[in-house]
Amino acid sequence: MVAIAGTRQERRSQYLKLAAEAETSANKLIDPKAKAAWIDLAVTCVLMASEISENDGGRKQLSGGAHYWMR
Repeated sequence: MVAIAGTRQERRSQYLKLAAEAETSANKLIDPKAKAAWIDLAVTCVLMASEISENDGGRKQLSGGAHYWMR
């Protein structure tokens, strides 16, 4: 997996760009399983962009970039 660096807005834009590219790739395919895999990737990228857009919601970042939820 490629790490996406930059500001929050730059990372969000990059995820949306990846989602659009995945959707374009899916639209070129005939095989339903391959198409579904690309669509799943596009959805994941949109969700990542959405998560960046939202408030952190109490998350703290661990070393290595992982997150855990504060309760």
